[in-house]
Amino acid sequence: MPLWGNTDANTAKPHFPDMRQVRLAATATVANTGTQGGVAAGNTVITVANGTGTIVVGQYVYGGGAGVISATGQRDFFFGNNTVVAVQGGNFGTSNVVLLNAVTNNIANGAVLTFDTTIQYNTANTVANTFADTILVTAGRLANTQGTTYGGGSTVANTKLGNVNVGWNRIQRKINNDGTIRFLKETLIALANPVASNTSSANTSANAIYGGL
Repeated sequence: MPLWGNTDANTAKPHFPDMRQVRLAATATVANTGTQGGVAAGNTVITVANGTGTIVVGQYVYGGGAGVISATGQRDFFFGNNTVVAVQGGNFGTSNVVLLNAVTNNIANGAVLTFDTTIQYNTANTVANTFADTILVTAGRLANTQGTTYGGGSTVANTKLGNVNVGWNRIQRKINNDGTIRFLKETLIALANPVASNTSSANTSANAIYGGL
């Protein structure tokens, strides 16, 4: 979503610099062997070569053209929906990168993949203690009162978020020193009729806030 202009998309996250969640760490070229001449849909293992940087477990994967390795998120900016769970045989050459989710379409040899790492803005608070994300909130999601399970194992009904406007909202969960859970929220872009296309509320971090459409 541009900061200003007529080409805004209802399903695109706002691109404010302080909303950035990941940065580029490595690139690699698909170099699978076999009769398919690339990576067939449904596979979770990709052989890579001609890389730069270092591929490590936990990085977010982007690219692959029609393979749609990350159906959500945006390279070098937002979290994606696919991460590296293992790197076999070193980083490049004959190495295999194992992904959390299978690719959805065939990916040709030579396709360039990028691997991003999470930007840590506040080193005092670990992921277990707090997280923040930019979320598309609809009227349906506001009406959803089902409890949400967070990384710490506690279940909190999203009604405890208080009043939230429909549109794009920045929501951060934090824990006070006394153990009280708080939600900090800020409306970035108010929308009269937001329409959701998936049930994860455009929230691609490890913890969901709203469910449904």
